[in-house]
Amino acid sequence: MRLGIIARSDNTGLGNQTRELVNMLNPDKILLINSAPFNKNKQHPEWYEGYNFYSTKGGMPTTKEIIWFLKDVDVVISCETFYHLDLVDLARQQGTKTILQYNYELFGNLTNPNWSLPDVLLSPSLWNIDIVKEKFGSACDVIHLPPPTNESLFNKAKDNNLSKDHNRILHIAGKKAAKDRNGTETVLQMLKYSKANYELVITTQKFPELNLKALTEAFAERVLVQLHKRELITDDIVAQILSQDHSGFGVWMGDPFHDKESEQFVARYIERGPLALDKLSIQDDIVTYTTKDQVAHEFDALEFLATLSCHIPKPYESITRYYGRYSCRRRGERAKLATTDEAEITESDYRREFAQSSWAACVKRIYEIDPLECPKCKAQMRIVAFIQDEHSIKDIMQSQGIPDFQAPPPIPRFIETSEAIDEIPSYDEFQPFPDDC
Repeated sequence: MRLGIIARSDNTGLGNQTRELVNMLNPDKILLINSAPFNKNKQHPEWYEGYNFYSTKGGMPTTKEIIWFLKDVDVVISCETFYHLDLVDLARQQGTKTILQYNYELFGNLTNPNWSLPDVLLSPSLWNIDIVKEKFGSACDVIHLPPPTNESLFNKAKDNNLSKDHNRILHIAGKKAAKDRNGTETVLQMLKYSKANYELVITTQKFPELNLKALTEAFAERVLVQLHKRELITDDIVAQILSQDHSGFGVWMGDPFHDKESEQFVARYIERGPLALDKLSIQDDIVTYTTKDQVAHEFDALEFLATLSCHIPKPYESITRYYGRYSCRRRGERAKLATTDEAEITESDYRREFAQSSWAACVKRIYEIDPLECPKCKAQMRIVAFIQDEHSIKDIMQSQGIPDFQAPPPIPRFIETSEAIDEIPSYDEFQPFPDDC
């Protein structure tokens, strides 16, 4: 039997899974998907040195590349997708069997029933396997087969963890999965109920897609628990703070730093505000503030209060100010020092990813409502198109049962005070009840 495998060479879960599959099955042919054009990940074709492999040129394989791969192959195995809609039909025409280890949340046949099915569907877990068997069991075989895992690859990490005592929990967030399949939301919820002293480390392939609201609530509760243990606050104060819609706690996801000096630098601004009282002095109604570089700035009392009030937002006004390590100057200095290609690519990818949804991030930050969250399934929506044609808008509204015209609410009529109050009571004739005497 001549075996062909469609593999990846990027350092992702799917890349490492197909790499292990190749090492275990030793295929006769490999179609290597160059994922750089669609996910910008670094490729490692050296993983497959010694094998008969061909790497795609433009990301997804062309029909010509698929035909070359299927030639002289009896069975084709792929994980999650075949990367070409015609591969199953082209393989069936020449008598080649196809096997797909599918991912339920990404399985295209669930939403596209006209797509051709492979000969065998391998389920990596028992999650929703009954649904797949019910829908496709009559057209192909559905078999439960977990991904191959070489346990020896984890011996070094296992020995390291067992050789020392530590209070650290590591969670690999990865990319956000349907119904919290990767468990990140569960980990954040766990923080609310865990009272032990430990360090939680979350790593991810990209900038984490975390529920900042849940993370903020967990952070607030843990801080309040520590304050309560030290008898600095009472139960009533804790309950009052947690009952507020805006408790005053906030979590900001920014550039990570690991050196001790940076941690202490940021901690100073957590302990106190950006205005140090020991640098303030008042003499003869003149306020003097001495900066870090020993430059003295003098203000009269009213001028100082006016300058200080600039940091206090007006009601319903959103102002975010960054100090210390998060200030524009310090971020600019770090950007100049980031001269490596990897750092530049990471920064550009980060900015490009979040620039596209900056308006949604602003709405979410101010109103605490994600405008791109589907109100039905809670999944992330994306803008498909901007429709400006009047007739198209009417057709869409009619199909959704939304009237194309609604009368504005009536303007309330001004009511005179004399009309609003039937009779002004007189308190001169007030007679107290017997109990009041």
